[in-house]
Amino acid sequence: MRKGLITLFLSFLLLLISCAKKSENSLTSGQIKFLNVYTDLARLREKYSFTDSAFIDSSKIIFKRYDFSQEQFTKTLSEFRENPKQWETFFNEALQQIPKTKKISANPR
Repeated sequence: MRKGLITLFLSFLLLLISCAKKSENSLTSGQIKFLNVYTDLARLREKYSFTDSAFIDSSKIIFKRYDFSQEQFTKTLSEFRENPKQWETFFNEALQQIPKTKKISANPR
């Protein structure tokens, strides 16, 4: 009986520790939205300059698709820059996301 309780306790402790580590290195749902906008804009930036009307129109579509405003984008970017550990987690996710799709996500047609 005592051995079973110890095993149960250790299993619970291990689960608790792994969840804590995961949450420290994972993104919130808002940050995932930001990640999607960021990577779509990065792909778009490969084709157009920031002042190109195609970039401007497409970026509006991207923000609308993810229900994310430019103000939210700027604020989230600032928050990430203030927290280097979170920025590193975000940036690693972004680097993994960008090559996944070769197509630009927003098509202004």
